[in-house]
Amino acid sequence: MLQRIALQDGVWDVAAMPRGGWISGVQRAVWFFRLAGLAFAGLLAFVLYLIGQRVSARQQHARDLARNEVDVWRKALRVIGHEINNSLAPVTSLLHSAKLMTSQPTMLPRLTSVLDMIEERAQLHLCRETAVAHGGTFPVTPRSGGGISASIRLPL
Repeated sequence: MLQRIALQDGVWDVAAMPRGGWISGVQRAVWFFRLAGLAFAGLLAFVLYLIGQRVSARQQHARDLARNEVDVWRKALRVIGHEINNSLAPVTSLLHSAKLMTSQPTMLPRLTSVLDMIEERAQLHLCRETAVAHGGTFPVTPRSGGGISASIRLPL
């Protein structure tokens, strides 16, 4: 830096230079920008890491939900299968008894009551399923005079 100073007996030129030279001031600015860039890069890397963790956690959660859904469906199918077996077991037993009755002529008069009971159980089951489908209770009036003697309301 050069400064001209006018005095009474002439002009003086005064020159000044920063301590450490002209490069030291520029180097400080360069270091400042390097540190600021490094801090920005670190912050950006941290944000990207957090986003990656969030995506990974969401994917894991989706996998867990899918696995739980499969387990729920398996349990539901197991319960439905059990209920179907419970519904078919008495009918199968009655049909077996009816077959045995057809082989014995003395039992043929009782065969009608067995077939009526099979029909009644089937109607009872169908009415209950209809009630479940409609979301409430359903009055059931059997057609035959056996087994159930009055209208009933099935709890769901």
